[in-house]
Amino acid sequence: GSITVTQTPDVKYFLTGQTVTVSCKTSSAVYTAGSYHYLSWYQQKAGEVPKLYVQPEDAADYYCQSWHYTNSKYLFTQCYTAVQKPV
Repeated sequence: GSITVTQTPDVKYFLTGQTVTVSCKTSSAVYTAGSYHYLSWYQQKAGEVPKLYVQPEDAADYYCQSWHYTNSKYLFTQCYTAVQKPV
């Protein structure tokens, strides 16, 4: 089966000091091992490689990535949100 990952909102504009919330929802349970859930957030700034950690006050592209185990297969998902400061 296919798994849908929805990251909202697609684009966020915000002011310095304002709280920004980016959400990620999967249509199937994320793969777990013990107490570890295989869902990660990545930050990617223009011209740079993605970083596993997030500094929420920075303008960047954010990716939610998750692993799932279904039908005896491991599935990898990824989705995207742009977070931008006004010019």
